[in-house]
Amino acid sequence: MGIMRRRTFLASTAAAALAGRVPLAVAADPAAEDALACAEALLRPAPLVLSPSQNALPLLIEAGRLLTDDEPDGDFVAEDCFNPVRPDAERDRAVAAWIEANRRSLDLVEAAVGRAGLEYPHEPWADERLKTMMRLRALARLLAYQGQRLMWQRDFASAARTSLALERASRLLLGGGGVVVEHIVGSASNGTACSLIQRISQHPGADAPTLRTMLAGLAAGAGALAGMRKAIRAEYSFYIVPELERLKDADTRTILESLAPWDENLAFMVPRSEYDLRLEKLSQLFCGHPNAFDAEDTRRRAVAQYATWIHELDLSWAAHQARPDPAPTAELAAWPEQLATSLFGNGKAGELSETELATARKRLRCVDNPIGKQFLEQTLLESKALHRSALAAEAQHAGTRLLLATRAYKLERGELPPTLESLVEATILEALPMDPFTDKPFRYSREERAIWSVGPDGDVSPDASPDDVVYADSLIWRLE
Repeated sequence: MGIMRRRTFLASTAAAALAGRVPLAVAADPAAEDALACAEALLRPAPLVLSPSQNALPLLIEAGRLLTDDEPDGDFVAEDCFNPVRPDAERDRAVAAWIEANRRSLDLVEAAVGRAGLEYPHEPWADERLKTMMRLRALARLLAYQGQRLMWQRDFASAARTSLALERASRLLLGGGGVVVEHIVGSASNGTACSLIQRISQHPGADAPTLRTMLAGLAAGAGALAGMRKAIRAEYSFYIVPELERLKDADTRTILESLAPWDENLAFMVPRSEYDLRLEKLSQLFCGHPNAFDAEDTRRRAVAQYATWIHELDLSWAAHQARPDPAPTAELAAWPEQLATSLFGNGKAGELSETELATARKRLRCVDNPIGKQFLEQTLLESKALHRSALAAEAQHAGTRLLLATRAYKLERGELPPTLESLVEATILEALPMDPFTDKPFRYSREERAIWSVGPDGDVSPDASPDDVVYADSLIWRLE
């Protein structure tokens, strides 16, 4: 495909993706530069607005950095700890010691959640950022352990404060504007916070004022959809653009190595000698190729794709599901099967004969920008997965509010509400949250003692088995 045909194709894709967000004249008759300029404007992150004293991120990062590395060993979860139904004195002593060793981290979280929000530094994504995110996940576990311990001590007021601090920290991560992997860590922390709040609400010792305090402290939404939009913008601006800028003048081997760089994780799967052999075989495929990697074409394709993601988050889940999945890039079939997905695929590079390499080399010469297309194929996530992740976080948050309200209603009136609308009539909730997967009220059965979201596939119900239905555990709230 020539450069002008590529530009026209990409401009049309971007304009279609931005229907309603760009001038109608551009959407109807796209001009390459205008449509892509509109798409790139949509992907540009909002300017920084927080002062250093308002930004919670440095405090959360410091809290994670200070965590001691000797996290208690054992395959257990927070709800097992300090639980008389699942006694384990040795485990509980180890967890208590870990909590006490990290009091400074707990204090920093308390200080952080009193700030206005998160602002991420405008810098390229790096491995150090991923390590920081993993520390923040460990920080969420620390707060969950502390909340569980406070319940065991029957200090429900303090347990409620800890749960709200964890929920606030997770909401900051969800909405702060880090790249997609940071948003996913925020989603995991959101799930941890919701689980802790639910355990407190179901504890026989928790009273109605404690539940109303937690309910008042929960915002009306998790901010996951708005945060995902920020994450998509951040990933394009702070990962894709700098990476393409770095690679635009690099040699073929360096570009290929960036698709799957050697690190300690890869060392567990592929010996370094095999890795080097595959990299050499891959490099040989592009000897004499006229346009093996085109950074500008790759950027334009990324603009169209990331703009489409932003647009699809504005659709209802039903409308998003109805859109066809993008067809695989047919030109990627020109790559040898053993090397098509990554440097550490199932096949071995050494098994490719010279004849097979020559055939693949000939096929790839007919493909414009094959490495750029492979870069995007391996970098980009599936858009429905992004949308589903954000909606699941919103559903968990809203369902937790409904559980708190329902439990408070029962403690105050001696019975479960006949309908969820009764929670509004009793002034426990101002309005009912909607199930983000249907834009309709959550399902509720007093007889089955359950509240639930139908989930992304519409198959979640009180009778659903976690073995068969992915969200049966996280999107059903049992009323004890």
